[in-house]
Amino acid sequence: MAEASTSQQNCAPLNEKPFVPKKALILTKFSRYEFEKRTHSELSEDELIKNLEDRGSDYNNLLQHHQIHVKNRELVVKTLQDNDIETKVVNRFEYCDSNIEWADVIITTGGDGTFLMAASKIKSKDKPLIGINSDPTRSLGHLCLPSFYTENFPEAVNRLKAGNFRWTQRQRIKISLSGENAFDPPIELHDQQLQYPEYRFLDCIEGHHKTKVPKLEKSTKPKCMHELPVRALNEVFIGECLSSRVSYYEFSINSLPKEKLKALD
Repeated sequence: MAEASTSQQNCAPLNEKPFVPKKALILTKFSRYEFEKRTHSELSEDELIKNLEDRGSDYNNLLQHHQIHVKNRELVVKTLQDNDIETKVVNRFEYCDSNIEWADVIITTGGDGTFLMAASKIKSKDKPLIGINSDPTRSLGHLCLPSFYTENFPEAVNRLKAGNFRWTQRQRIKISLSGENAFDPPIELHDQQLQYPEYRFLDCIEGHHKTKVPKLEKSTKPKCMHELPVRALNEVFIGECLSSRVSYYEFSINSLPKEKLKALD
């Protein structure tokens, strides 16, 4: 996977071929303000303000940073359109294979998290990815272009067109799952609560709350191997439902012998 760089690190020459895409897909982050509006869609604006205040959140601060993000995203869109580049803006829920295949380049407006999400679903090593930090006041955006280009994106496009930049090649990790649950539907950790009570609290739960603890039955599904349809840049996490317990896993790189490791939460 390639990303654009405009710095002259190690004095390497910036002499790539001019890059003028015809179609650009913009993956935009879901701001906290948008998240709250989506989560509490039944609330009016005044009710949302009260709801946030009750939870100790500052509505005006959320709205201010949302507006900064939107302003800089709109600059990216306008600049691309002014250069006769067809654009399409999508959020995390609309970021799919068909949209990725449609585009000549993926541009993210957000931070490192948005960049990582974009990278994870790009299957082709020849599909370029460019990150714009849409709110440098809140994050550094190490994977994005320097913050100077957030408010000066037209200059970044001019450098792409002139070949005055350098592509940075990044390796990604391919992940395969094996076992009886290898093909279970994926879940996003930030949307998922624990499916089962934590076992170290079973006595308390059964004794005081009379909660029925679900029994884990052995699956009859045949064991198999499933290659995940994502590529991890640096955000591989191994999670489990038994927190604060020792967990073991086997780790192997490039067909080398497996090594058994112990992880402590």
